[in-house]
Amino acid sequence: MSIIRVLPENVSNQIAAGEVIERPASVVKELIENALDAGATRVRVLIEKAGTRLIHVSDNGRGMDPDDALLCFEPHGTSKIHDVNDLRAIASYGFRGEAIPSIASIARVTLKTRNADFDNGTQVSIAGGKMGAVAPTGLPVGTDFQIRDLFFNVPARLKFLKSDATEERHIYDCVMNMALPNPKVAFELFFDNRNVIHSPASESLLPRLQFFFGKSFAHEMLAVDYHGDGLAVSGWIARHGVTRHTRAGQRFFVNGRAIESYATFQGVKEGYGSLVEKGCYPPCVLFISCDPASLDVNVHPAKREIRFRKEYDVIRCLSDGIRNTLQTIDSPAVAVNTNVSLRTLMNVGTLNVRPAVEKQAAPMPHFEVPKEASPHPTLPTDAPAQTSPHAPDISSEVASAPGMPESLPEMPPPASTVPPLALDVLGILSDTYILAKFEDGLVVIDQHAAHERVLFERIMARALAKDLPPVQKLLFPVPIELSRMESVLMKRYIPFFERVGFDVAEIGTHSVMLSGIPENLKQDAVDAQFHALLELLMEDDSRMGRNAPSIDTLARAACKAAVKAHDKLSLPEVQSLIQQMGECQHPFSCPHGRPTLIHISLKELEKRFSRA
Repeated sequence: MSIIRVLPENVSNQIAAGEVIERPASVVKELIENALDAGATRVRVLIEKAGTRLIHVSDNGRGMDPDDALLCFEPHGTSKIHDVNDLRAIASYGFRGEAIPSIASIARVTLKTRNADFDNGTQVSIAGGKMGAVAPTGLPVGTDFQIRDLFFNVPARLKFLKSDATEERHIYDCVMNMALPNPKVAFELFFDNRNVIHSPASESLLPRLQFFFGKSFAHEMLAVDYHGDGLAVSGWIARHGVTRHTRAGQRFFVNGRAIESYATFQGVKEGYGSLVEKGCYPPCVLFISCDPASLDVNVHPAKREIRFRKEYDVIRCLSDGIRNTLQTIDSPAVAVNTNVSLRTLMNVGTLNVRPAVEKQAAPMPHFEVPKEASPHPTLPTDAPAQTSPHAPDISSEVASAPGMPESLPEMPPPASTVPPLALDVLGILSDTYILAKFEDGLVVIDQHAAHERVLFERIMARALAKDLPPVQKLLFPVPIELSRMESVLMKRYIPFFERVGFDVAEIGTHSVMLSGIPENLKQDAVDAQFHALLELLMEDDSRMGRNAPSIDTLARAACKAAVKAHDKLSLPEVQSLIQQMGECQHPFSCPHGRPTLIHISLKELEKRFSRA
């Protein structure tokens, strides 16, 4: 007896839905793509309960006649391709005919559509793959989809969805990715009757960039327009020195489709070359136009991953376009010092730091802001820091302020003070490595890694403290413009910013005012570092699906605020950094695990010089 059976149509559709429809944002993406393929110039999206209750997408495209209104629910029913040869040069967003029947198999769907050739429209109802009523209806030319109770018949899929805030962020990101390459199409997005996107049609992309990312972001961008090797690259790239800590600010579109590809990342990396430090990524919004036959979009059901036939040509076109723009447009340049110089510091006193073999540590100190102005306010320039009587007990329970983590890893309790060993600062190599004489050889300190460790333990202490930390008041408060997603995130994280030392207040729908900043934060880069911290929190919120910053986020925040390689430090600043490093509980590695210093013994030096 045969054991192989042909699955019922509703089962096969649900299997297909598992590949095509990952979350509510997938539904929004598929319906907007159909609207754009139909020539719509206006798209409106209404969302209730993060898309699980209602996804309502309406457009003014060509619409469908009564026959097509029924055929669109059939598996692989499509108007985009007709035979296998069409797969070799796909120019439309959709083409498989999988999305609509997949959605209809896991939701309650009502379709209203009208073609210009008909006086009346057609209304079709379908629930869980079972066809319902079909009737004429009145509406303007276009298509109106209402998707209710998504995943109502597959509750297991419903359980895998993240929080409403996370799902809304994915929907927002989806609509933005569809709106950016289509500036001539007006887009609206509503979350529970709240209008979060209202972007009218425009001949230029610039108004849309300003809408989604803010005017300050658009001001930092340079226009790109480059042609070569059958490819064209247009859009916007960041000026020299404008970077982010992740690739989240890099958006690429191929023939209007948002994509992720190694070739695009590599092209940007090669275009900027040595102008960008390792681990930093310049934001960009780039559009690649090419022959549809030169790429394969039929790789993954989501159609976000694509393959280029000639990947190297894409890398070269992107890198040449970026390099040409940076060279021909007058923009601030970043000085890259390739010469190794030794800046000798004379008459240096003795500084104390714990030996690397000692595992115990002293209590976490509280640092006061220096009164004197310093070219690098991240490091105090006066006497060694004083321990505050209000310094937190690291082993105590976590403060229960709103917006804070419910738990953080406990740091080891303080132990007895160990006898200090002397370090005599000799010089600074390439404005990056502090060279100091030790009683048994040479100690080399990475100034960035060392300052990371100092700031990380300070942020940890603030996060665990019961009292609000000291705030460095600004003489002139700094207004900061936020993107729409940043402003939504900011409302949830104001308590966190207060816990780590920011005096911040909302002054508008998409702006905040900074009146105070954490002690020792660089005042000349407050705006950039505030945005960097928000970006870290946004990534952490998406990745972890929770409303509290993780330890990894705090570590990366310390990394962003720390002095960098090639930052010039004065002698008092170097002395203060070593002093603060000696007060840390774990001074011999940065929060990411890299060493803060290395010790080269006299015995090793003698061996290297063949004296041993």
